[in-house]
Amino acid sequence: MSSNQRPSVKPFLSGELLVTRAGGKLGMNVFEELLNQGTTNIIATTRNPSKLTDLVTRGIEVREADFDKFETLGPVFKGANRLLLISTDALNNPRQTLRQHRIAIKPAIDSRLGRIIYTSIPNPHPASEPSVPNDHFWTEVALFESSLNWTILRNNLYSEVMLLFAERAIQSGRSIATAGTVGRSYVCRDDCARTALESWSMHSDITGLNLSRNLVTPEELEQNWLDSGMPPSVAQSSNHFNKDAAQGYQAIVSSTVEDLSSYKPVSPFD
Repeated sequence: MSSNQRPSVKPFLSGELLVTRAGGKLGMNVFEELLNQGTTNIIATTRNPSKLTDLVTRGIEVREADFDKFETLGPVFKGANRLLLISTDALNNPRQTLRQHRIAIKPAIDSRLGRIIYTSIPNPHPASEPSVPNDHFWTEVALFESSLNWTILRNNLYSEVMLLFAERAIQSGRSIATAGTVGRSYVCRDDCARTALESWSMHSDITGLNLSRNLVTPEELEQNWLDSGMPPSVAQSSNHFNKDAAQGYQAIVSSTVEDLSSYKPVSPFD
């Protein structure tokens, strides 16, 4: 299939697909991709259904789901046979993300879903302190130990995340990092959405500005983000990713996006 043809995702959806965090950025990408294909046999879940009225008007069933309240989740999974579990991001509460994932997996088991598709990260690993890699690692363990069929999507850092740090680099004239010469891979949310449905320091070049590249310690990097106004929980979580990058955990390049979606991945430069 040529790269300018949009592959059909209907064979993927044999029966109802339930998508969590439908109101998030990746969730909305997923629904746009599906609706562009004319597919409506989907269930969207969110903490706040009033924010997804647009999906309702387009024929999507929206259900309220709070992964902090296990006792309310039984009816949420009714009628679904596949679950796209988009990982949560409770960055301000250590270990809450892992608790939420475990709470979501339990009713999925009880409902005897045919498969869970889970958005993880490259090289999740256990850690002595709360961190995103630690949460993903133990979520995967929960899937391994369950009776469910599962697919784990190891999404690299989103290309869009770079924009969160670009403004500070442009203002200061410095692109600071802890990873040194260790590689880092990115993927855009559109590619992640397409890939999910088929089974998912470049500042100088992007802006055209001459930015100096400065290697700093993880502590200095986190403090720099705090000084720029970044919330402490976000700065700490982002720093976990940078520590991983410095150890090579994120220097992974694969052909998964093109293999599953028939699209060449979008470059961060595009």
